[in-house]
Amino acid sequence: MGKLRRGQEFKLDLMDVELSTTSVQQTGRTHTSFHSNKQVTIICCYCSIPFVPSITGTNVCPKCLTSKVDITIGITKQAILNYCRQCKRYLRPPWIDCALESRELLALCLRKIRGLNRVKLLDANFLYTEPHSKRIKMRLKVSKDVMANTNIEQTFDVEFIVHSQQCEDCKKEFTPHTWGACVQVRQKTLHKKTFFFLEQIILKHNAHEKAINIKEEPDGLDFFFKTRSHANRLIDFLQGFIPVKMKMSKQLVSHDTHTNVYAYKYVYFLELPKICKDDLVVITDPRLSKDLGGASNILLCYKLSNVVHLLDPIRMQRVEMNAETYFLQEEKLTFVPLRNNATEFMVQKTEKYDASKANTSFSFYGLKFQAADVEVSRTSDWQPFFVKTHLGDIIKSGDTVLGFDLSTLSLPEELDERFVTRLAQDVFLVRKVYQGRRTKKRVWKLRRMNIEEDENVKKKVANAKEREYEEFLEDVEKDPELRQQLNLYRDEDVLRELEQEMEGLDVNREKTEEEKKELRRKVKVIGANPKAVEVKPVETAGHAKEEEVRLEDLLCDLKIADVDLKENDDLVDAFMKNLTISEEKAPPK
Repeated sequence: MGKLRRGQEFKLDLMDVELSTTSVQQTGRTHTSFHSNKQVTIICCYCSIPFVPSITGTNVCPKCLTSKVDITIGITKQAILNYCRQCKRYLRPPWIDCALESRELLALCLRKIRGLNRVKLLDANFLYTEPHSKRIKMRLKVSKDVMANTNIEQTFDVEFIVHSQQCEDCKKEFTPHTWGACVQVRQKTLHKKTFFFLEQIILKHNAHEKAINIKEEPDGLDFFFKTRSHANRLIDFLQGFIPVKMKMSKQLVSHDTHTNVYAYKYVYFLELPKICKDDLVVITDPRLSKDLGGASNILLCYKLSNVVHLLDPIRMQRVEMNAETYFLQEEKLTFVPLRNNATEFMVQKTEKYDASKANTSFSFYGLKFQAADVEVSRTSDWQPFFVKTHLGDIIKSGDTVLGFDLSTLSLPEELDERFVTRLAQDVFLVRKVYQGRRTKKRVWKLRRMNIEEDENVKKKVANAKEREYEEFLEDVEKDPELRQQLNLYRDEDVLRELEQEMEGLDVNREKTEEEKKELRRKVKVIGANPKAVEVKPVETAGHAKEEEVRLEDLLCDLKIADVDLKENDDLVDAFMKNLTISEEKAPPK
């Protein structure tokens, strides 16, 4: 073959290209280029595995790139958390409350990690550590673009060491004379039931959150705060629940003459009213009776809130006194507490007034009062009395009530001559007494504040305080209106004991004499029908008889007869099912 010129070679090449394109079109492919569409692969310089270089933009495969490049460099792997063991708070700052493995603690730990702004955080969770190890571990998942927009994801652990450090508030609590404001709450009464109620109200609304210390005094409590604004918050809270008389004083601690800055300590004295619920109030000034709408000289206190609620049981007239009026006229009032002056009476006969007539009945925040003429007998000598009372909707024949017997009370001579001798009746009924002492344990409990008590308190005073607290718990059980204002919590220890007793109960085996005695001690004996198990609902003070009774109250006053368990094993099953079984003949053995 002869040699071809350059132009002829170029023409041949073009002809070949045209032939190739026509052949491609005939086969049905859409490509018109003579180049192949296969991706170019190269060999990784580390592992010698072929890969597409466009993925990483380098001669390193993605797997080797992830193993060789560490995107967590510069991120904190170990940090310190400051923890106060006294108040159980962590330092952010400021000091905040955080539970273990909570969202708040997770946010606090992430703030302690430096370098997270260089990467993108994908996931974060806690790892389990021993509670006493003082270690908190977290596992983080981050991502970052490296080397020509190659995204790499990596997971790593961060460890936090918990260091104990006392916060400023706890330092001031253990250091004397570091408070800025003090609220002194006082009440001149013979018992502390009012403070037990205020304690539960404060706990429910967390009004003592800013208090650095709470100290108990013989006639009240002292609340210590860091600043004056925190003390004013507690004062405003107490004024919304009970009448309060306030006095303020301040003492200069230091001052700077150059900047004209003065540092004071503020003390707020809050005096609570002497009157309590169910107390007898005697108005000694006739002009005050006229100012109160012509009220009677002798009234009963049936409720105490931000105002004092009084009631005339004879006329069924209500009187309300706000804090300003009460403390202005307190010297003209004489109080007779029910605690040490109560007399027990037995109701013999009741006759209610027509509720449609005026001044015969009224309801007040769930309390139902209805006028009635009642014949009662004093249980000490069974002397009869005919009185008019406001408890006509609650009491019935055979009930026991507590009241004031003015003929036997030791009142001042001025009161005897001016008021008692001119009264239409000498007996004022106050409340109904529910028979039967509780024999079971309470499955609920109340929280208590961390109050600093005096170590030099006498044993008699401590015993009296425990007895008063037990009486307060009984009032909570009987008064549904009082229960609505408090928070009750389950007592897990008592529930656990009851579960253990129920698990160990075997109804098929025969009981021994000792077990029978123990059962008789726990169960109250009723001798009406020895073959019946009867459930009796409890009537609640201040409510009508048709009120719905909860299951807890039913189980509280459940009574079964003391019978021979050997012959009546079916009674145990009925007791467990909470049924009423009529008397039936035992099947033949």
